[in-house]
Amino acid sequence: DLFGLEIVQCLMSRSWSCRESGVLSIIENISDLEVGSRSVSRRGLKERTKSVINIKKMALSQSYPIVLALIHDLLRDPVLKLYLVTLQLMQHILPIYADVKSDDTSKSLCRIVATIFRKTGDSKLKTRDASSNMLLFLSHQSQIGAMIIF
Repeated sequence: DLFGLEIVQCLMSRSWSCRESGVLSIIENISDLEVGSRSVSRRGLKERTKSVINIKKMALSQSYPIVLALIHDLLRDPVLKLYLVTLQLMQHILPIYADVKSDDTSKSLCRIVATIFRKTGDSKLKTRDASSNMLLFLSHQSQIGAMIIF
C-alpha cells in the first residue's frame, strides 16, 4: 500500500536484480523530490514526498514503521549490491522522517543499527567500508545519534 503493487512485487521477488530495481525506484521517487528541496521548506518536502511514495496518504508516523521493517529485511539480504542500494535508500529516507519519534521506531532503528554493525565484520571490504560509513552517517542523524554510542 505504501509504494504500490509494482514496487512491492519487485521487492518480494526471488531475483535479486528485481529487488534492487524496486529499491532503486523508491530512491528515484525520493531523489526527484530532493532536486528542488533547497527552495522548499522541510514541511513542504515532506508533504510532496507523501504524495509520491504514499499512495494511500498514510501519515508519516504510520508509514515510518513500514519503511523501517522494509529496510531491515533488505539489509539482511546476502546480495552485496542490494545491501549497498539499501544503504543509499536509508540515506534518502531518514531525513524525511527526522521528526517522527516513537518507541516502536526506536526499537526498529536499534535493530537496523545492530544489523549494520554486524556487517562491519564482514569478509568483504566493500561491505565493511559501506557499513562503517553508514554508521558514521547515522551518528549524525537526530533520531539515531546517541543510540549508536550506547
